[in-house]
Amino acid sequence: MLKYDKIVKMIIKKVMGVNIMIEAKDKDYLINYIEEKIRPYNLSEFGKTDVSNWLNNFGLEMIIEAVDISYRNYIQIGDDGNPTFESAANFLSKIGGIAHNNSLSPIDQKLLHIKNICKSKFSYWNNDKATVMLNNYIKALRKNKWSDEQILADLNGETMDVVRNSNNWSKFRDVIEGWTTSLLNDSVEANSKSFIINNNLKIQKNYKIIKEIGSGSFGITYLVIDERLNKYFVVKEFACEMLKEEDNKKFFKKFINEIQFLFDLHHENIVNIYDYIIDENKHIGCYIMEFIEGKNIFYYLKDNRKEINNIFFQILNVFEYLENKKICHRDIRINNILVTNDGILKLIDFGFVKSINDSTSIHSATQLITYPYDWPEELRNKKQKYDNKTEIYFIGQLFMDIISQLEIKKFKYNKIIKKMGEYEYNSRYSSFAEILKEIEKI
Repeated sequence: MLKYDKIVKMIIKKVMGVNIMIEAKDKDYLINYIEEKIRPYNLSEFGKTDVSNWLNNFGLEMIIEAVDISYRNYIQIGDDGNPTFESAANFLSKIGGIAHNNSLSPIDQKLLHIKNICKSKFSYWNNDKATVMLNNYIKALRKNKWSDEQILADLNGETMDVVRNSNNWSKFRDVIEGWTTSLLNDSVEANSKSFIINNNLKIQKNYKIIKEIGSGSFGITYLVIDERLNKYFVVKEFACEMLKEEDNKKFFKKFINEIQFLFDLHHENIVNIYDYIIDENKHIGCYIMEFIEGKNIFYYLKDNRKEINNIFFQILNVFEYLENKKICHRDIRINNILVTNDGILKLIDFGFVKSINDSTSIHSATQLITYPYDWPEELRNKKQKYDNKTEIYFIGQLFMDIISQLEIKKFKYNKIIKKMGEYEYNSRYSSFAEILKEIEKI
């Protein structure tokens, strides 16, 4: 039997470039602590894996607190004096979420509280839209130089008044969006209409902001016009207002990494980048890329169902290109795949792109990204990995989802996407090149 110190050395993991040691005694202690709460039941192997993940993400002290909170709120004692099986399962399912919520900043905790109140109060509630809407409101406050203390006071005061006085989702939405628009207009007028400004960063060109068009991995994107050329562009600004201040350096490096990758990629189906401005001392920056006149892949195919075979072929080609470059995009979702009015697919948002040789890529991705589809086998294993076969899985899932939602009947490659989207790692194609060879046979 291995001695304790040897066991500890065997379970060192590397997460985002930092060595994190999951001490065997902490894991054993936590397993015993939880099982004491649910006796006569025991944790399954999957449950013990969850314990390791919790320790990785939150630490022992925070998980113990989450266990106690979950126990108080969800455990029910049966006639035999033991927890009921249903309540024990419910108790276990809540621990990770409670720990996550407790790890949030005070502002994010308050936003979560507001959303939970609204969800229980209103007959209709769209949580995804509410999250984007409230985050945009916080960003607008920050653009007007509000401090965290002022923002928190506003959320506890006027924003909570809106929650109390609103009878439905529409009224709540209209007020928050109205405040956001007013704040952004004030910010643009104060900063000048001829420059994009981010904490004293100025692009010395005549780019005029038309509107904010979305938020990516670490930035806000704007539609702008070069008034001298009368040509539209998209500018992506580095913005991590919802992150703790100490994380800004780390994510600013990721933002620069995104720029570096985009300058090295040359493919018809990848968005073109034209210029950038970086101030590494202040951790501010932006880059300028082409404006794509079109729609995301779902809405394009909704209007052009007959083009699905062509679009599928284009996406395989661009991902084979990335495969040959030995990199992964790692954020495959409908809104990151655009199609121009001319039917040319464009892959955007490379904020999480990584070399497949980078051992830290899986951890930084899975901690920051909410994937739109269920995780495949390799992301659920104890030793997680993300490679091109994982990209194959997510693209397969994406196309199966689109075909199902749009009820597309004439798709030539149903067998191929089914194999692409297989849960088991070894059941999928080995590469995008292999898939393209398979298509040649059809």
